[in-house]
Amino acid sequence: MLGDALVLVIGVAHALAAYLFFSRERWAIWPPLGWLALTAGALVLARFYPTAGYGVFVLAVTTWTKWWLWLRPNLHAAWIAENAHQATGTIVGDTVTIQNVRAFEWRDKRVFEPRWETRTYDLKRLQGLDLFVCTWGDPRIAHTLVSFDFGDDEPLCVSIETRREAGETWSAVAGFIRSYELLMIAGTERDLVRSRVNVRGETVRLYRIASEPAVQRRLLARYVAEMNRLATRPRFYNTLFSNCTTEVARLVHEAGHRFPMDWRLLVSGHIASYLYDIDLIDNRGRLDEVMRAADIGARSRAADSDAAYARRIREGLFDPGTPADVRQRKAASRDPIADISGGQRL
Repeated sequence: MLGDALVLVIGVAHALAAYLFFSRERWAIWPPLGWLALTAGALVLARFYPTAGYGVFVLAVTTWTKWWLWLRPNLHAAWIAENAHQATGTIVGDTVTIQNVRAFEWRDKRVFEPRWETRTYDLKRLQGLDLFVCTWGDPRIAHTLVSFDFGDDEPLCVSIETRREAGETWSAVAGFIRSYELLMIAGTERDLVRSRVNVRGETVRLYRIASEPAVQRRLLARYVAEMNRLATRPRFYNTLFSNCTTEVARLVHEAGHRFPMDWRLLVSGHIASYLYDIDLIDNRGRLDEVMRAADIGARSRAADSDAAYARRIREGLFDPGTPADVRQRKAASRDPIADISGGQRL
């Protein structure tokens, strides 16, 4: 019967959700077993008393749903060391001060020297906006980081990710069911980028984003405001709707940058294709050529212990200028007589 099949599917789904939600608890097996037992009992009861059997099941689902919606994200918990602090900041005139900048020195995946710092940045030196796209395993899944380039000064890199408690492990499915809080980590590229390439062996690509200076400033201000908000009003992470890419898209849109909604914002491994199509990254060649040139793996490994790591990984990086510059080059490339020069190498 359709009703029985529906009860079975919903019951198994709730059992899986319960297991993922309570996975770090010693008694994690009991909630999913309880759901399976409840589902089986409801199905048996429905054989003889359909109204009672289905009614009990609906009541259980309704009660669970109300409890789940009642959950609130934690502000204080036993966070893992990498997630210990939410960055905060202030902007006074042209000076940006960020507290709890993460500057860990990673030895391997689990061994590191923790270091949290307060750093200042001069807005007059802000000269570019960069996006790191990190992939591992399935190329459709990516993690993105935004970096504000201050010229010869250290960039400010920001990673939006899950904030995990001790004992929690990452699961994309668990990310749908309010298992993790959202965290904005402000850090150095030696920490946030080098650890992904040189320590974890991920593929990381670096794209300079076509943007106007005014938009760069507004975006940084939006980032600081969001950091401060999360420090007092935490939010839940969501694998699909509130993750490292959709949150960036929201902040970029609020800063006044054209960022139309697209399915590739949800399947973040395709973010380069999206940016290429809307004229926000280098588009002088085919997309596969642009992506190949953006791979910083070799440069990152060569600069492993260099204090100028951030500058080294940008060697040869093409600056597309503003979106208008990118569109102009695109139009010129269609005219064989037109001058297609433009942009510069950093």
